[in-house]
Amino acid sequence: MEEEIIVSSPGKIIFHGEHAVVYGKIALATSLDVRTHTRLKDRSDRCVVIDLPDIGQHLTWKVDDIMTQFPHTVCNVLEPGPADGQLMKDMADFIGIQSETHDTKNLALLSFLYLLHSISGNIKIPAVHITVISKLPVSAGLGSSAAYSACLAAVLLMRTNLIKPTKDGTWSTDDLDLINKWAFQSEKIIHGNPSGIDNSICTYGR
Repeated sequence: MEEEIIVSSPGKIIFHGEHAVVYGKIALATSLDVRTHTRLKDRSDRCVVIDLPDIGQHLTWKVDDIMTQFPHTVCNVLEPGPADGQLMKDMADFIGIQSETHDTKNLALLSFLYLLHSISGNIKIPAVHITVISKLPVSAGLGSSAAYSACLAAVLLMRTNLIKPTKDGTWSTDDLDLINKWAFQSEKIIHGNPSGIDNSICTYGR
Protein backbone atom coordinates (compact mmCIF):
# COMPACT_ATOMS: atom_id res chain seq x y z
CA MET A 1 0.00 0.00 0.00
CA GLU A 2 1.41 3.37 -1.00
CA GLU A 3 1.87 5.83 1.84
CA GLU A 4 1.20 9.54 1.68
CA ILE A 5 2.27 11.96 4.40
CA ILE A 6 1.46 15.66 4.49
CA VAL A 7 2.87 18.13 7.02
CA SER A 8 3.24 21.88 7.35
CA SER A 9 5.40 24.27 9.33
CA PRO A 10 4.95 27.95 10.18
CA GLY A 11 7.40 30.70 9.42
CA LYS A 12 8.96 32.84 12.13
CA ILE A 13 9.56 36.44 12.95
CA ILE A 14 12.18 37.76 15.38
CA PHE A 15 11.23 40.99 17.12
CA HIS A 16 14.49 41.52 18.98
CA GLY A 17 17.97 39.99 19.05
CA GLU A 18 18.09 38.42 15.60
CA HIS A 19 21.87 38.72 15.29
CA ALA A 20 22.78 38.61 18.97
CA VAL A 21 21.09 35.25 19.42
CA VAL A 22 23.87 33.62 17.38
CA TYR A 23 26.18 34.52 20.27
CA GLY A 24 23.92 33.08 22.95
CA LYS A 25 22.00 36.24 23.79
CA ILE A 26 18.25 36.39 24.40
CA ALA A 27 15.92 36.99 21.48
CA LEU A 28 12.18 37.57 21.23
CA ALA A 29 10.48 35.62 18.45
CA THR A 30 7.22 33.96 17.49
CA SER A 31 5.80 31.73 14.80
CA LEU A 32 4.13 33.23 11.76
CA ASP A 33 1.05 31.62 10.22
CA VAL A 34 2.47 31.72 6.72
CA ARG A 35 3.30 28.10 6.09
CA THR A 36 5.42 25.64 4.18
CA HIS A 37 3.60 22.47 3.12
CA THR A 38 5.32 19.19 2.31
CA ARG A 39 3.90 16.01 0.83
CA LEU A 40 5.68 12.66 0.75
CA LYS A 41 4.23 9.96 -1.45
CA ASP A 42 5.61 6.47 -2.00
CA ARG A 43 6.76 5.45 -5.47
CA SER A 44 6.94 2.00 -7.03
CA ASP A 45 9.86 2.65 -9.41
CA ARG A 46 12.79 2.62 -6.95
CA CYS A 47 13.38 6.34 -7.41
CA VAL A 48 13.57 9.34 -5.10
CA VAL A 49 12.15 12.60 -6.44
CA ILE A 50 12.55 15.99 -4.76
CA ASP A 51 10.34 18.70 -6.22
CA LEU A 52 10.83 22.31 -5.09
CA PRO A 53 8.77 24.36 -7.55
CA ASP A 54 9.13 27.62 -5.61
CA ILE A 55 12.88 27.70 -6.28
CA GLY A 56 12.88 25.83 -9.57
CA GLN A 57 14.51 22.62 -8.37
CA HIS A 58 13.43 19.14 -9.45
CA LEU A 59 15.71 16.11 -9.26
CA THR A 60 15.32 12.35 -9.51
CA TRP A 61 17.76 9.77 -8.19
CA LYS A 62 17.66 5.99 -8.19
CA VAL A 63 17.51 4.55 -4.69
CA ASP A 64 20.15 1.96 -5.59
CA ASP A 65 22.54 4.67 -6.74
CA ILE A 66 22.21 6.52 -3.42
CA MET A 67 22.73 3.36 -1.40
CA THR A 68 25.71 2.30 -3.52
CA GLN A 69 27.36 5.71 -3.26
CA PHE A 70 26.64 6.13 0.46
CA PRO A 71 26.36 2.64 1.97
CA HIS A 72 27.19 3.47 5.58
CA THR A 73 25.15 4.96 8.39
CA VAL A 74 26.64 8.34 9.28
CA CYS A 75 25.25 8.93 12.78
CA ASN A 76 22.80 7.86 15.45
CA VAL A 77 19.41 8.80 14.03
CA LEU A 78 18.14 9.57 17.53
CA GLU A 79 21.11 11.84 18.35
CA PRO A 80 22.07 13.63 15.14
CA GLY A 81 25.37 15.44 14.98
CA PRO A 82 27.16 17.74 12.55
CA ALA A 83 27.54 16.51 9.00
CA ASP A 84 30.99 15.24 8.06
CA GLY A 85 32.83 17.55 5.67
CA GLN A 86 33.96 14.78 3.32
CA LEU A 87 30.44 13.36 3.20
CA MET A 88 29.11 16.80 2.26
CA LYS A 89 31.68 17.04 -0.54
CA ASP A 90 30.78 13.57 -1.81
CA MET A 91 27.07 14.36 -1.70
CA ALA A 92 27.60 17.65 -3.53
CA ASP A 93 29.49 15.76 -6.24
CA PHE A 94 26.67 13.21 -6.44
CA ILE A 95 24.10 15.99 -6.90
CA GLY A 96 26.34 17.82 -9.36
CA ILE A 97 26.90 21.04 -7.43
CA GLN A 98 29.99 22.78 -6.08
CA SER A 99 30.86 21.59 -2.58
CA GLU A 100 31.66 25.16 -1.47
CA THR A 101 28.47 26.64 -2.91
CA HIS A 102 26.62 29.39 -1.07
CA ASP A 103 23.59 29.12 -3.35
CA THR A 104 20.71 28.30 -1.01
CA LYS A 105 18.83 26.57 -3.85
CA ASN A 106 21.64 24.04 -4.18
CA LEU A 107 22.13 23.81 -0.42
CA ALA A 108 18.44 22.93 -0.10
CA LEU A 109 19.10 19.87 -2.28
CA LEU A 110 22.22 18.99 -0.29
CA SER A 111 20.39 19.18 3.03
CA PHE A 112 17.58 17.01 1.64
CA LEU A 113 19.95 14.29 0.50
CA TYR A 114 21.72 14.37 3.86
CA LEU A 115 18.44 14.07 5.79
CA LEU A 116 17.16 11.31 3.50
CA HIS A 117 20.31 9.24 3.88
CA SER A 118 20.91 9.90 7.57
CA ILE A 119 17.35 9.44 8.83
CA SER A 120 16.89 6.26 6.81
CA GLY A 121 19.98 4.88 8.58
CA ASN A 122 20.23 1.12 8.25
CA ILE A 123 16.68 1.01 6.92
CA LYS A 124 16.55 0.80 3.15
CA ILE A 125 16.08 4.26 1.67
CA PRO A 126 12.43 4.52 0.62
CA ALA A 127 11.37 5.31 -2.93
CA VAL A 128 9.41 8.52 -2.45
CA HIS A 129 8.28 11.68 -4.20
CA ILE A 130 8.58 14.72 -1.96
CA THR A 131 7.05 18.05 -2.93
CA VAL A 132 7.61 21.22 -0.91
CA ILE A 133 5.46 24.30 -1.53
CA SER A 134 5.81 27.43 0.56
CA LYS A 135 4.13 30.79 0.95
CA LEU A 136 7.24 32.05 2.75
CA PRO A 137 9.45 34.26 0.58
CA VAL A 138 13.08 33.15 0.31
CA SER A 139 15.78 35.26 2.02
CA ALA A 140 13.23 37.50 3.72
CA GLY A 141 14.13 36.60 7.31
CA LEU A 142 10.87 34.74 7.83
CA GLY A 143 12.27 31.24 8.30
CA SER A 144 11.75 29.72 4.86
CA SER A 145 14.75 27.40 5.14
CA ALA A 146 13.91 26.46 8.73
CA ALA A 147 10.32 25.60 7.83
CA TYR A 148 11.64 23.59 4.88
CA SER A 149 14.07 21.76 7.16
CA ALA A 150 11.43 21.03 9.80
CA CYS A 151 8.99 19.70 7.21
CA LEU A 152 11.58 17.43 5.59
CA ALA A 153 12.70 16.08 8.93
CA ALA A 154 9.11 15.39 9.96
CA VAL A 155 8.03 13.52 6.81
CA LEU A 156 11.20 11.43 6.70
CA LEU A 157 11.00 10.55 10.39
CA MET A 158 7.36 9.59 9.93
CA ARG A 159 8.12 7.54 6.81
CA THR A 160 10.75 5.54 8.69
CA ASN A 161 8.35 5.09 11.65
CA LEU A 162 10.63 6.93 14.06
CA ILE A 163 7.84 9.31 15.06
CA LYS A 164 4.07 8.99 14.98
CA PRO A 165 1.43 11.71 15.29
CA THR A 166 -1.04 11.64 18.13
CA LYS A 167 -4.78 11.28 17.57
CA ASP A 168 -5.20 15.03 17.13
CA GLY A 169 -2.53 15.14 14.43
CA THR A 170 0.26 16.64 16.54
CA TRP A 171 3.44 15.07 17.93
CA SER A 172 4.68 14.32 21.40
CA THR A 173 7.36 16.52 22.94
CA ASP A 174 9.97 13.81 22.34
CA ASP A 175 9.00 13.57 18.68
CA LEU A 176 9.12 17.35 18.27
CA ASP A 177 12.54 17.36 19.91
CA LEU A 178 13.80 14.83 17.35
CA ILE A 179 12.33 16.81 14.44
CA ASN A 180 14.02 19.91 15.79
CA LYS A 181 17.40 18.22 16.13
CA TRP A 182 17.33 17.14 12.50
CA ALA A 183 16.00 20.47 11.31
CA PHE A 184 18.95 22.13 13.06
CA GLN A 185 21.41 19.90 11.21
CA SER A 186 19.72 20.84 7.94
CA GLU A 187 19.94 24.52 8.84
CA LYS A 188 23.68 24.09 9.50
CA ILE A 189 24.13 22.78 5.96
CA ILE A 190 22.18 25.69 4.49
CA HIS A 191 23.47 28.51 6.70
CA GLY A 192 26.70 27.31 8.29
CA ASN A 193 26.35 28.65 11.85
CA PRO A 194 22.69 29.16 12.73
CA SER A 195 21.61 29.93 16.27
CA GLY A 196 18.90 27.27 16.29
CA ILE A 197 16.11 29.75 16.98
CA ASP A 198 14.62 29.55 13.48
CA ASN A 199 14.25 25.76 13.38
CA SER A 200 12.97 25.75 16.97
CA ILE A 201 10.22 28.27 16.18
CA CYS A 202 9.30 26.45 12.97
CA THR A 203 9.19 23.08 14.75
CA TYR A 204 7.36 23.98 17.97
CA GLY A 205 5.31 26.92 16.67
CA ARG A 206 1.72 26.61 15.56
